[in-house]
Amino acid sequence: MTADTLHARHPSRPPYQLALEALVFTAADELAVQRRPPAHRQICQLCREARSVGEIAALLALPLGVVRILIADLAEAGDVTIHQPDSHQRPDGAPDAALLSRVLTALCGDGHATAPGPGPLLRPLA
Repeated sequence: MTADTLHARHPSRPPYQLALEALVFTAADELAVQRRPPAHRQICQLCREARSVGEIAALLALPLGVVRILIADLAEAGDVTIHQPDSHQRPDGAPDAALLSRVLTALCGDGHATAPGPGPLLRPLA
């Protein structure tokens, strides 16, 4: 699915502002899921266990905006349930700095995360 095809089908924003960490899961009937387009099927298959919007985008190697629209389609059809966390976004839609700090800490795994500089995030070897 190209961005142009997606824009032609969905000229405006999805009805939800899905947070990066919003959890998506499905209990949709397997037969109903098989009638969906391939990208929708993949999301439903992944979301038999709750997954975050960001995780779905990463696992499918699709842009976050595209995944948000696909999830909104599935939610409107009743195929997925979305659990939105308390708001961690600024009014401009950017993630909250505290949330990003928690994500960085979790990725580093040691509780001593620092904000990355101009290059990649590197930790000195001990």
